[in-house]
Amino acid sequence: MKLVKWIAVIVSTIVVVIVGGLFFALTDLDDEARKKAPGNFVKLSDGMVHLQWHGPANGDITVLVHGFSTPSFVWRGVLPTLTAAGLRVLTYDNYGRGWSDRPDVDNTPALFDRQLTELLASQGIRHPFNLMGYSMGGAIAANHVAEHPGTVKRLALISPAGFPNNDGMLTRLLSLLNISTITDRILSRPRDTGSAIPDIVDRYIEQISYKGYLRSLISTHQHFPMNEMRPIYDVVGKRSLPVAAIWGDADKVVPYDGAAHLKRAIPRVRLTTISGGPHSITYTEHDKVAAALVGFFRSQ
Repeated sequence: MKLVKWIAVIVSTIVVVIVGGLFFALTDLDDEARKKAPGNFVKLSDGMVHLQWHGPANGDITVLVHGFSTPSFVWRGVLPTLTAAGLRVLTYDNYGRGWSDRPDVDNTPALFDRQLTELLASQGIRHPFNLMGYSMGGAIAANHVAEHPGTVKRLALISPAGFPNNDGMLTRLLSLLNISTITDRILSRPRDTGSAIPDIVDRYIEQISYKGYLRSLISTHQHFPMNEMRPIYDVVGKRSLPVAAIWGDADKVVPYDGAAHLKRAIPRVRLTTISGGPHSITYTEHDKVAAALVGFFRSQ
């Protein structure tokens, strides 16, 4: 898939919402709507959160945190390999995304950390666990490690946000959310979204059709320092836990240049580079990503 085209789909779909819903009417994410969702829900202090458990009940607990705009279905490609390796995986939707509530509050790092912390408590996770974050989820995961020393035993980061990024597509996408004049030009859908999630566009439109999604994206842009979290990674660098990173060197959303920043912040990081890999490696290069993750989480 052409990553620029996929980002264009996101932007154009948001445009549709802004100009009044040319293709669908926004609906409430209520109990009736949630009947369509797989997995379970838990009520936390800021709203309902959608979660799913995967893999053997006695496996090593591994919590996955997705990124800015695409919810937990983004893990669909790597889950079979992780669970086959014996990991007990917890996935969930960040506030404002997927099947989780869209609270009308500032989308700050503190909000997402509170969500993760309360979710862990609700699931009885009180001993050190594996944590993995993708894109903005990498920044959320790193922040959790920095704020809660000793709770995470291994940290994996996939194309993590948080470093200076003036040219990446994510920065351009976020800047588009501030414009007051919206074009009515709707670009075509991506032709190749990867075998792991062939229906990703339909899934994406499903979640964006519920009220509050766009507000959450804008609030995240305003209140989450997407390119200014180097101090958080510096704190992680001072912790003793093992850290791994996986990055595509053709990433145009969170550019591969960030890997150098990450190495300076966490010199011991175990970096796996996916040659030619785009930002969407969790589902377009899922076999390579999953193999690297299993090698890291199962290593001694």
